[in-house]
Amino acid sequence: VMNASNSIVVVNRNTFESVGTIDSELSNPRYITFSEGKAFVSNWGDLSNPDDDFIAVINADNFTVESTIDVAEGPEKLISGNGKIYVAHTGVYNISDKVSVIDPVKNEFDTEITVGAVPNSLVLHNNYLWVLSGGKPSYLDDESAGSLSKIDLGTNQVVKEIPFSNPTD
Repeated sequence: VMNASNSIVVVNRNTFESVGTIDSELSNPRYITFSEGKAFVSNWGDLSNPDDDFIAVINADNFTVESTIDVAEGPEKLISGNGKIYVAHTGVYNISDKVSVIDPVKNEFDTEITVGAVPNSLVLHNNYLWVLSGGKPSYLDDESAGSLSKIDLGTNQVVKEIPFSNPTD
């Protein structure tokens, strides 16, 4: 994914030679993951518009965008597992505390999970999704420390929240 270029370069993983480019129907693509023989790409859209962010669903055989899924502002890193796609939302100019759940078979939004402010990293382990959140930055009046959320993949519920100490405390 070529961040801020509105394109994805497809390469042969063994030779690293270019085999194609996807450069239409993307709007500020960020990260990619794969499921159900398709690629799922987070797109920020126009940074001044909080309502145009989406996940592009790309046909991995012919490198075309076959559909898009509207999601909350600032979709960043994605991870696939447990038959779902999980998307961390940083929020771009606004602050987010959401993780979207996408159904990769139906290519549609499933649900949203609330975690700590500015989730930025995702790890799947033993039927749990671990989400690392950076917290609200210092330029905001209500700066906050980060946290680590443990989400049960069977229920999409946060079962443990580990807050970090605020460095100013």
